[in-house]
Formats: sequence, structure tokens, C-alpha cells
Amino acid sequence: MNLIASIQGDTVEEARLLAKELCIYPFVGFEVNLSCPNTGHANADASTAVDIIDAVTGEASRRSVPVGAKLGVGQPYLEIARELATRRLGEFIAINTVPWEKYSQEDSPLKPLQDSLRTPEIPNGGGGGGVSGRAAQASNWLAMRAIVDDEIAGLIPVVGPSVWSYGDIERVFKMGAKAASFGSIHIARPLAPTQYVNRWGRRKMSYSLVTAKEPQLQETPV
Repeated sequence: MNLIASIQGDTVEEARLLAKELCIYPFVGFEVNLSCPNTGHANADASTAVDIIDAVTGEASRRSVPVGAKLGVGQPYLEIARELATRRLGEFIAINTVPWEKYSQEDSPLKPLQDSLRTPEIPNGGGGGGVSGRAAQASNWLAMRAIVDDEIAGLIPVVGPSVWSYGDIERVFKMGAKAASFGSIHIARPLAPTQYVNRWGRRKMSYSLVTAKEPQLQETPV
């Protein structure tokens, strides 16, 4: 089984050390999480975010494995993506959970916990969580299209986020994604992603062997 390690470091040095330690394991790539809404430490500063990717790439180059950036709509994601492309960093871009404050003007359901965790070092109490899956599609797909359609940022392949149904796979590909990702659907319907991938694989194989024109996807209720 091929596995990609996810790295989340608050500083450039922390991320570099994590990548260095993980390089001893046979991971096939690194995804650098720059945008987790559950920690309160998302790297909103574009310069720091890019420097973190640069540091991890330096360690990953020892094993020649790809490094991708996981960005979020709570960041200047387009600015970060453009800078990564300009510096030829990042071999893919993924898109993270939508922070609660970007999803709703109401208090997060996690606010009591968030308030209890506030300290001078973590004034926002570790973040108010976020939404994934279907609830995140509007925001995340807008961000995906913005990156894909950008003349500079679009040079980096984007992984289609927030896939919730089989039909979403084709939707993100039609919007320009080069791959599709499954997140919170694993919690709600653990078997669905594997079923979707197998079904998609059979469809692609049938297309390549039988017809010169790819059939339109017919979505069925799940």
C-alpha cells in the first residue's frame, strides 16, 4: 500500500524536522498541512507557508518523493499557490476543511471548548473547527477553480476536494482537478470511497477497451 505522510508544523524548523524524521519510512510523498482549522495555528502568512514547503522539499529530496501543500480558504490560498509555482515548489495542491468562521456567522459548536483552551500563547483557543464534505463544497470548489484557472497558480496540479458522492468525482475533474480526494466521507460512510474508486476504475477500463468516446457518468443515489 502506498502512503503519503501528512505533516503539520507551526514553524519552518518544526516542519523540517518532522520531514527529516519521516524520511526514514517508505512514504511515497508528503502532504504539508498549512491550514488545519482545528489547531488555531494555520499558516495564514503566505511567506511562512511557502518557506515551510521549501524546507520540507529540501528534506524530501533525499528520497526523491513529491511534496504537496494543503491549503485552506481561510488563507490567502491563491497568493500562496502563485508563489509556490513561481519558486517551483509543491507538486500538488490539496484543499482543507473550511474553517467554521468562513462557513457561518454563528458561533462554532466547539466554542465552549475553544473558550476553555484560550491562553496567551493560543488566544483563539485552538480554532473553532470547520466543515467538510458536502457542506464544504461551495467554498472549496470555488477555491479550486480559482487556482486551476490562474495563469501562474494553475501550473501546479490540484486535487479535487470535498468528494461526497460518486458523481462528485467527475465534477471535480471537469472543473480542472487532476485527482480527487475523500475526507470526512470516511467517517459517515467508510466503505463508500473504496466502492467509488473501484467503480471509477471499471468505468475507465471499459472506456479504454471498448469505445472511442467516453460515456457520460450517470449518478445513482447513494
